[in-house]
Amino acid sequence: MSTPKKDPEAIRLKVLADPNTTVIAQSLGINPEEYAAQVVHYVMNPAQPAALVAMSDADLEARGHAPVDPTAIMHHLAQSAAVSVNRSGFTAAQKPKVALDQVRVGEGVDLTTTDPKLKADLVEELRRNRNRKG
Repeated sequence: MSTPKKDPEAIRLKVLADPNTTVIAQSLGINPEEYAAQVVHYVMNPAQPAALVAMSDADLEARGHAPVDPTAIMHHLAQSAAVSVNRSGFTAAQKPKVALDQVRVGEGVDLTTTDPKLKADLVEELRRNRNRKG
């Protein structure tokens, strides 16, 4: 059984009809048509090597590119992470702070006395469960 031929125009139309295409294209900084063209390219050429290639600084220099300083990469990644955190709407300032001296266990409840009926019920429950197997 042979695999059906892929129609680039049908793929392009399907990608453009997807509501997520606009969001993805905007996040990549391109228009939806460019994004659809890239998707079609990769669908039609599945054996194409990855766009990301790792190589040594010497190989980069031999190809006419200056190697990037690792500190600059770390700075860029930190900034990217900060942007994604801020997009979530959560900031440390929104997290309520709790100090141990602010916690009042049983506030408004007299912890020095116990209702005799509640105590008897608790003792009975513990006695019953003590003999029960798992």
